[in-house]
Amino acid sequence: MEKRVLGKENSLTVSAVGLGCMGFSHGYGPGPDREEAIRLIRTAYELGCAFFDTAEGYAAGENEKLVGEAIKPFRMDANQPLLDLLHRFAADKGATPAQISLAWMLHKWDFLVPIPGMRRAERMRENFGAVDVTLTDAEFQQLEAELAKIEIHGNRTDEDIFKLKDMI
Repeated sequence: MEKRVLGKENSLTVSAVGLGCMGFSHGYGPGPDREEAIRLIRTAYELGCAFFDTAEGYAAGENEKLVGEAIKPFRMDANQPLLDLLHRFAADKGATPAQISLAWMLHKWDFLVPIPGMRRAERMRENFGAVDVTLTDAEFQQLEAELAKIEIHGNRTDEDIFKLKDMI
């Protein structure tokens, strides 16, 4: 399948057509069973698809788990060291990886108030519980070192967003 490069600096190459995965578990009525959905995602990959769209909000995160399971045989997870670190810190502190991520934000910026979206009481307790998770400076630096290895794609500042106006 033809590929396209997203970004001005050839930063992300994807298939010319992606696969929207929401319908496998959310949004359009009953989807296929899990095994069929996984087979369809893997078939899309075999046909050249390298761009799979999902979101945490689809079926309360189940869609992301489904897509993750489907692409596991062929994905290259450059972020695995960061994920391992998040899970290790979470286990050491009796927390969740999501709480460690919020604790990192709180440690980094004392002027920032994260506002994660949530629709379930268990997520509310998890997110609010992040306030009680403290990172040492050494743990924070380990997370920062792993995060620095990840190339950020897309606009992340007001200045970048305002530049988009000139492109439209």
